[in-house]
Amino acid sequence: MTTFAKKKTLNVRVRQIYFKSLHLGFLDSSFVPYKNEGASHFLENEVYKKMFQEYDYNNSDYYGVLSWKFNQKHKMTGEKLRSLMEKDEYSSDVYSFFGKESKQMMESTKMNTFFDRHHPNLNKIGQSIVSKLFKADISDIKAERIYYNHWIAKSSVWASYVEEMLIPAMLLMEHDREIRDLCWEDAEYNTSPLISNGQTVGQVLQESFNVLSPAKCLDVFGVEYYPHHPFILERLPSIYFALKGYSLKHI
Repeated sequence: MTTFAKKKTLNVRVRQIYFKSLHLGFLDSSFVPYKNEGASHFLENEVYKKMFQEYDYNNSDYYGVLSWKFNQKHKMTGEKLRSLMEKDEYSSDVYSFFGKESKQMMESTKMNTFFDRHHPNLNKIGQSIVSKLFKADISDIKAERIYYNHWIAKSSVWASYVEEMLIPAMLLMEHDREIRDLCWEDAEYNTSPLISNGQTVGQVLQESFNVLSPAKCLDVFGVEYYPHHPFILERLPSIYFALKGYSLKHI
């Protein structure tokens, strides 16, 4: 009699952040919704910190915190995400969701070039943070890139990232004078050059991805532009996983 090994199924817990009632229609029914009542200049990273402090990742094998825009950006459902992880036999410490179509973008790259893109102070801030926390040079670190904070990891890996990298980096951004001042400069996210049909890149982003307008930036950040905080923190997982030797797959 032929017997077949039963596929391993692990507990994958994903919190999905939303801010307004109108976002509810975009949430995935297989994720656990979390309403972020008060956005700060750290954006979703404040939720990461809160979920860590509340041990929300306990009793799960994999854990992640994703935005309400996840399904729009990746055309992937929670059921599909879990199916791909199960098919992969949960072989990776970390999963991200850019897939084969973004293979070239996700190729391993030196982190100083990753930090040097699009925003004026990224490289300097990133180097300062990594040097202070890990005594490392980002130009010596080669890693695959993760964008939008769209990743999930083994719960122990997720918790160690928040505890050892994210929270200390947030503290440096608040209390280290040089890093704090650089972070609060304009990241030039909504002031890109004109593109086709007379719109700026910033205007297209506002319409397509719910990027904040200058007026809304004033409400959230206290300034009429995006500061560097969210763009720095978005890039830290790639650094941390490379430094610690954790495996990463894009599915």
